[in-house]
Amino acid sequence: MDRSRFPDFSNEKRCQQYIKVIVWFAVFLRSLFALKAHFSINAHDAGILGFSPFTFNDTGHLAYIDHLIKYKSFPVIDITNVLGEPSQFYHPPVFHMIAAFLKVIVNSLGLSDFVAYEVIQQVNMTFSCVSLFVCVKIFDELELSGKGKLIATMLCAFNPGFITIGTEMNNDCLMTLFCLLSILYTLKWMKRQTWKNIILIMIFLVLGMLTKTSAVLIAPAIGMAFLYKLITSKDTRIHLIKQYVFFATTSIPLGLSWVLRNYIRFSVPFNYVPSLEKTDLQYVGNVSALKRLLLPSIEQLTNSHVDYYRYPSSKFSNIWGQMFQTMNFDEGILWHSSTALSVLMNVSSIILYIVLLVLFIKFLIRKYDTEKRLVLGFTYFTLMIMFVAFAFQYPWVCSMNFRYIAVTWVALVAGGIKYAEEKTISLRTVSVCSVVYSCISVAAYMFF
Repeated sequence: MDRSRFPDFSNEKRCQQYIKVIVWFAVFLRSLFALKAHFSINAHDAGILGFSPFTFNDTGHLAYIDHLIKYKSFPVIDITNVLGEPSQFYHPPVFHMIAAFLKVIVNSLGLSDFVAYEVIQQVNMTFSCVSLFVCVKIFDELELSGKGKLIATMLCAFNPGFITIGTEMNNDCLMTLFCLLSILYTLKWMKRQTWKNIILIMIFLVLGMLTKTSAVLIAPAIGMAFLYKLITSKDTRIHLIKQYVFFATTSIPLGLSWVLRNYIRFSVPFNYVPSLEKTDLQYVGNVSALKRLLLPSIEQLTNSHVDYYRYPSSKFSNIWGQMFQTMNFDEGILWHSSTALSVLMNVSSIILYIVLLVLFIKFLIRKYDTEKRLVLGFTYFTLMIMFVAFAFQYPWVCSMNFRYIAVTWVALVAGGIKYAEEKTISLRTVSVCSVVYSCISVAAYMFF
C-alpha cells in the first residue's frame, strides 16, 4: 500500500497545518450555523413569547438587557420576583452589559431589534470561536504532541455543545470562555510564577464570576495549583505568598461583589437559582435516584430533542442521558433530524466519552505530571460533582444541560489524549472514535 497517499501525522509541522485547517473550518461552521439559526432557536430563559408581533416577558435575559438600556442602571427591584415571577435579573451583568451596548449601537443605526438580537447571537458565537483558540493554547501548555494535539483540537472544534452554546441569548458561552482562560493562565503560572500570569488568572476568574456566578467552580482547581506550588517550591515561598495575598484580596471581593450586592439589597442567598413549579412538565423529582444515575432511556438515545410534550418527563430524567443529548442537540436545536442521526450521534458520543474517561482516569492516577493532573482533575470532578448535585437539588429536565459543564469536555479531552499519546493502541482507538463522531457532527450542523 502506498502510504504517501495518506496524511503524515508523524510530522509535527504538518500536524500544525492540519490543526489550523480544523480550527478555521470550525470557525466557519460555527459562524455559518449562527447565521442560519434564528436567535430564538436556543433561547434558554431569554423569555421570548411570540413573533407576531415579537414579544418577550419581563423576567428573561432579553428583559434584563432592555432594563439596562432603559434605566441605565442595574436592577433596583427585587430580582427574585419581577412582576410576581422568578426572573433572570439575579445574574451578574457582564454579558448583559455587552449585549445592551451592542443593541444600542445597532438601534442607533436605524436597524430593528431583530437585527440587534442577531448581532448579539453572532458575538456570542464569536466567544465560542475564541474559546477554541484558547483550547489550542491549553493543549500547547500541556505539551501535547502533534497528533495528540490534532485529535484534541478536532474534538473541541466539532463537539456540537460548543456550537449550540454560541447560539444562546444568555451568559453561558462568555462564562465558559472566561473559565477556559482561567485554566490556561493557571497552567502558564504553574510553569512561570510571574505577576503577569497571576494577575490574568485573577482578571479572568473575576470576569467569569461577574458573568455567571457558577464560574467560581473553577476556583478549587486554581487553589490546588497554588497549594501544590507552595508545598514544592521552598525557595520562592515568600514570592508565592505575596502573590496569594494579592490574588485573595482582589479576586474574592471583586468576584463576590454581585452576589454580595444581591444579598445586601434583596436578601438573596449566594447560591440562589429560581425554581420551576412541581406541576411543570419538566419536573422529575418523583423519579428514583437509581433511574436518574444509571442507564439512559431509549427516548434519550433516539431523539434529537427533549420532547416532554410527547413523552412523560421521566423518559428524560437520566442525568447522563440528558448530558449527552444536550451536548449533541441541546434541547432540540435540530428539530428536523432523523432517528438514525440521533442514534448515531448519541451512541458515538457515549462510546467516545467512555474511551476518553478511561484514559483520563489512567492519566490522573499515574505518578508524574502532578501539576497538570491537579488542574485538570479538579476542574473535571468539581464541575461534574456539582452538576449531579444541582440536578437533584433542582429536579427539572432543564437542570441537566451540558452547557453548564462544557469546560469538563476540554479537561477530559486534554487529560485523556495526554495519556493516550504514550500508548499507541489507545491513541489509535481514540483517533477512530474522534473522527467518526466529528464527521457525524459536521454533517449534522453543516447541512442544518
